Amino acid sequence: MFILFSLLYGFGAFAQNTDELRDVYEKDKRDVKAVTEYVKALGETQKRTQADSIVREYMARCPVVQLEDKDTYLLINRFVFEDVYSNAFEYGIYAQRKMRWDREVKEGKEGKEARLLSLLKGMRSGVSNADEIDKRYEVLSVLSGNLRKEVDERCLPAYVENKCVMPGYDSLKIARLKYLLQKGDLLGQEIMQLKIAVYEDYVVGNYAGMVEKLSLACEINFKALDEDYAIRILNVLADAGADRKVLKSGIDLLNRLIGKKKTGSINYYSVLGRLYLLYGDEEQGNKYKRMGDKIEAEKMERYGDLIKSFTKEK
Repeated sequence: MFILFSLLYGFGAFAQNTDELRDVYEKDKRDVKAVTEYVKALGETQKRTQADSIVREYMARCPVVQLEDKDTYLLINRFVFEDVYSNAFEYGIYAQRKMRWDREVKEGKEGKEARLLSLLKGMRSGVSNADEIDKRYEVLSVLSGNLRKEVDERCLPAYVENKCVMPGYDSLKIARLKYLLQKGDLLGQEIMQLKIAVYEDYVVGNYAGMVEKLSLACEINFKALDEDYAIRILNVLADAGADRKVLKSGIDLLNRLIGKKKTGSINYYSVLGRLYLLYGDEEQGNKYKRMGDKIEAEKMERYGDLIKSFTKEK
């Protein structure tokens, strides 16, 4: 945590005179420049909690439309866009599309050095520099990352006592997430929409639709789709009482994934064995179950202590 904090906010070399900046801020707490400089200084002296408080206090005084001001937008980018259900988050998506984001172009060695310095400062500070090369990606990363976390929270099966369990259904929150994704051009948007669509199929019992969407995603070769996601969904289907046709589709999908698979830690064989057994093919089912059990045993032999300690911490 300390290393991450240091990367974001820097060390003493970047510290400013916080007392002087605080005095300027106290004179006009609505002045975005004064707030930005003060928050930067707090971040650089590793006072993250205080910086958070200042930014949230500033937002409480300002109307949401203040986000259309680029300086304000960049100030709150890392602080306010955590609650994806807030009006500020929705307006953040709208504002970043509406704003004109200038790209600074500099030639030669001095230009490259200036760019590196600018990016370094952006990493170390809680607020981006006004001349950073491309702010749109930074902003999109924050918005998209927070939305992706919430989509996974709502739609990603979790391992509970060796079973994959879907999260409880909240129609209002799911509708809100779909609405936000329709507003536009976020990073990993298609993957998030896919996860919501698969989840909604599960809720209404459309198991065939779940496998169909997974198969389509694998054919398109979505690079951002975690391979473990397919395993979790197919494990859910194995516990859901899917019919033989759906089970066969799941088996075919897994065999295609195994055919494409490179060496890695993903164990397809355990769930493949489960699906074959449910389908009624005991020979194939037992074969792949043994293969899956062997992989899991080897994994526990190599990483057992680490896995146990991680589980205990959680």
